[in-house]
Amino acid sequence: DTGTTIAFAGKEWYVISDGSTGAAVNSGHLTLLAKDSFGNSTFRNYTSGSYEGSFADPSDYNDSTLMHAMATATDALPTSEAALITARSLDGIGGTAVSGQKLWPLSLTEYNAMGTLSGDAFSNFFWLRSPLDVYCAYVGFPGGGTFNFIIVLDPFIAVRPALHLNLSSVLFTSDATAGSGKSSA
Repeated sequence: DTGTTIAFAGKEWYVISDGSTGAAVNSGHLTLLAKDSFGNSTFRNYTSGSYEGSFADPSDYNDSTLMHAMATATDALPTSEAALITARSLDGIGGTAVSGQKLWPLSLTEYNAMGTLSGDAFSNFFWLRSPLDVYCAYVGFPGGGTFNFIIVLDPFIAVRPALHLNLSSVLFTSDATAGSGKSSA
């Protein structure tokens, strides 16, 4: 069920799609959203008088600081759990297409499709990958249900990844034990 909490890769995650309905639907997969932050980041760093990376606009997701934060989080996953995640190509971004992403921020469309997460105690705004204009990107509010935009160089916005968990590789899942972060799979 969407909104259920499960444990995976040592973290707790909300189910935001069951493979047929919800956000970022992918048949045969659960779409999971991190229950907690993977730290804070700018969308794109600004140093020495210019934005870092290769892009058309600073709000482009490709080669952004946020994209690199997601890659670092992916690299930190246990190998056995990372093998259960199906990489995807991302839409809802500005600039060059991005493929092969195992962890990714929600798009504005996916965030709206997620709806409100009952009981979500997440207490910070978190980056969405969708640009608003040249210098701003959308962010999600704690609990879902609405959104805002923030200038891409704000360093106090959370990194909250989503992923597609391939159900054909999972033998058994159960609700997470509060705070354990350990699965029964």
